[in-house]
Amino acid sequence: EPPPPPAVGNTSLPDPSVVKGKSLEIEKGVEDSICGSQIPINLADKDKWPTPYTPFIGNGKVPTDSIAKEVVLLQNGSQYGNLGSQLTSFFHAYDFAHESKAPLYITKDSWALETLSKLFFDSDLISPANKPEKFYPYLEKILRVKIVESEEVLKSMEITVPHHPPVQGFFHFSVPGLDLTQIRNHRETILRQLLQYPAPGMCTNLEKRLGAQPTEKYTVISFNFSANIHLPKLDAATKKDHTAAAEMQPDYVVNILGREGML
Repeated sequence: EPPPPPAVGNTSLPDPSVVKGKSLEIEKGVEDSICGSQIPINLADKDKWPTPYTPFIGNGKVPTDSIAKEVVLLQNGSQYGNLGSQLTSFFHAYDFAHESKAPLYITKDSWALETLSKLFFDSDLISPANKPEKFYPYLEKILRVKIVESEEVLKSMEITVPHHPPVQGFFHFSVPGLDLTQIRNHRETILRQLLQYPAPGMCTNLEKRLGAQPTEKYTVISFNFSANIHLPKLDAATKKDHTAAAEMQPDYVVNILGREGML
């Protein structure tokens, strides 16, 4: 057969159907592995997940502009804390939208999309500079949100935005009485869909630290330098000295791993 004709137009933009060098339908993604390592569940088969598929807001549908009157909007702004804090803020935005009984909207230059691009997909796919219009609808489907150009676009459609706390406001937001099981299931629902598309940069970093195909168990230890700020209150409340837990000296870590049989 003759070779296919050369591509025309702008071919410099990344193809959203290519993940980790493999050509895939964007609706499918990687099903049973993350960064090339096998995992014990099929990410694409919701019926076999150990916890149920739980979209949490919007009855599992992408918000519709025609019926939205007021929305919660995540827009451009400085990021807050480390990557874990940013993900916490992102998920708390769902709790805020649930409590506000309003759909969740995200601008294309939002801190939320920048945070997600560090872990999932490729940052170039989400970059507003590349205008990846064909990519946004699928991301909306995963996140159950609506992605828009700006707040001005919403105002032009007479959609009001009374709710757009700063990212640190979402981090500290909590709703007493929310079903914790439902919240957990919702987080896992979102993450299991996103994990089908690990960002190449994230996979590269994992390979540098663990090898291309890690076969042995490993431990991730997160050390928070701000922990010392809260030590006096924690010690007073528990009547215990938590200095060792805050300092995480090597012998302390080895002791923990030894008790767990992970040395």
